[in-house]
Amino acid sequence: MSFQLQNLPFLALEEVIKCMGPITILCIIKTFTKTKDYVVQITKRLKTNLNLLLNEQRARCTPYQDYDQEMEPSYYLKRYTYEYSIEKFITVIEYFTNVFSINTVSLNLETRCPIDPYLLWKYVKDQNLKIKTLVWKTEDFIDEGIKEVIEGSSDLEILEMHFKKEAPALSAVDLYPLIGCGNITLRNIDFTSENLNLFMDQWAEKSKAHDEVCIVGLEEFDEEIVLNGFNEDDEQGKEDPGDHCFKVTCFGKEIILRKG
Repeated sequence: MSFQLQNLPFLALEEVIKCMGPITILCIIKTFTKTKDYVVQITKRLKTNLNLLLNEQRARCTPYQDYDQEMEPSYYLKRYTYEYSIEKFITVIEYFTNVFSINTVSLNLETRCPIDPYLLWKYVKDQNLKIKTLVWKTEDFIDEGIKEVIEGSSDLEILEMHFKKEAPALSAVDLYPLIGCGNITLRNIDFTSENLNLFMDQWAEKSKAHDEVCIVGLEEFDEEIVLNGFNEDDEQGKEDPGDHCFKVTCFGKEIILRKG
């Protein structure tokens, strides 16, 4: 049985559209221009999430709803071909944001050069889209750019940064914006024991229950300096949960802080 969408009553059309996946909806909008306005009125009220992947092989945009068992098919561009540029990939994302109400965005950025990841992250932030997860793995970094990314990551659920070749030098003050994050992993950063001690003091006081931080530095941390000013009760979580209640695990260059 076939029927024309534009001939359906609005409420019936809404129910039909709700049963469709994001990619199917985009195909309808592209194919049936007369139906576009009707469909967009509905889809702009549908909460949709975007999973953005940028690696050495491809740039991929995958939409999904919270209730989806599996993600929808992805729209992707092959990198290092004529079809790819960061501007073209952003155009793809804009198409989704023009059609759907974007709830959250997850970014998985794994490239040698940090330029395109930074431009993609900046676009998402400038559009005031809520970033849920950020995985940032590059060989090196943009000095001011990486600090801007850290400052803009205060409300993430998950943040993972890994610098495979050149390590950024960061201070405790640089990392203070991350205290509001849920789970943080920072690998191969130039971070001293003194700075870690200062960061721990703020993190222990202001972070939420069950937050976790993993920091891997360039050199082994001095546990005596790191824990200076904290007593055994602080470390073992014996105080009131609202106070300095956390556990510290140290493995030379790696230190893990667990709250709660």
